[in-house]
Amino acid sequence: MDMILKLSENVNAAGNVYIPYMISNFERLPGAGAVPNNFEQLLGDQKFINILQIINNLQLWSIQLKEVCIKESNRVINLIDNELKKKKTFGRSVT
Repeated sequence: MDMILKLSENVNAAGNVYIPYMISNFERLPGAGAVPNNFEQLLGDQKFINILQIINNLQLWSIQLKEVCIKESNRVINLIDNELKKKKTFGRSVT
């Protein structure tokens, strides 16, 4: 649960920087995402580079969180399977 809270806090903090930056430096195109107002300026813009790094880190962190969730889900599935096998072994009907 701590990972989820930390990810949520990081996403909110990144959004506070990312959204205003995108609004002022990109034009929204329906069906195409967004295009920069001044592409050449973005190439050397440290703030833009930092935002890209933050987004990349958040995506990596999200993948790690999903891996933990998958591992824990598999553990629970195995526990359930073992319980079902035990009940079957003792001759009880499982419905």
